[in-house]
Order: sequence, then C-alpha cells, then structure tokens
Amino acid sequence: MKKIIFFLTLFVSCTGALYAQVLISSNLRQDGKFNRTNRVYDSTLRDRKETSYFEFDKEFTVCRHITPSKTSLYFIRSTKNDELNNRWEFDVLSNAGYSYYMILDILNNNIRFIYKDKGSTHVTQFAINGFWADK
Repeated sequence: MKKIIFFLTLFVSCTGALYAQVLISSNLRQDGKFNRTNRVYDSTLRDRKETSYFEFDKEFTVCRHITPSKTSLYFIRSTKNDELNNRWEFDVLSNAGYSYYMILDILNNNIRFIYKDKGSTHVTQFAINGFWADK
C-alpha cells in the first residue's frame, strides 16, 4: 500500500512539472523475447502500428510515454551516454513500479525497453518516426 501511495504522489508531482526538452514520436511497436540458443531477440508478436510519444524533461530525470490507451511515467535512475554506438542507456522505474533498461538508439532509429518477465528476457522496441528538441 505504501508503494502505491508513493508512486501516486510521485506521478502527480512529476506530471505537472514535466516540460519536454526532447520529444520523440513513433508509429511502430515490436515485441520480442530473447532466444538463448541463437542469442538474439525473436519476434514473438506481430508488429503493431501504434502511435506513441516520448517526452524527456530537461534534466533527463523523467520520461513520459503517451499511447492511445494510456500514459506512463518512467523515472530515470541512471544515464549512460554510449558515444561509440551513438545511443543513450537508462535504468528506469515505471510509475507502476516495474524496472526497465531503456535504450535511445539514434544510430538504429529506435527506443528499446528490455525487461525480465517469468524468467525470460523481453524487448519492446519503438521505431523513431520523429525527433524534436527544445532549445
């Protein structure tokens, strides 16, 4: 119960304070499961045409993900800039209490969420359709 109250309080306080510095749009979502034999992610579900928006605050401490069915907040616990691969890597916690490893991959034009579920590693990938940055 305390966890729910904590996340509700955090969600309400961050929603009003979120002013986007980076905005990203997507129109394609892909889901996959890690295949331990081949050491790659298999596409386990069909590609879904789904409009999504990602808004990062100026300090890169919060990311808001907006879809037609819901809005989620991701609290960024740590950030790593991988200049060699031209991507940003984040350890995030969702407002629902789930942990994800999020990768903003500029070179491959996608955002990936990697997570564990029932002993397996999964990925949800969003193709980047548009990218804007406030100055």
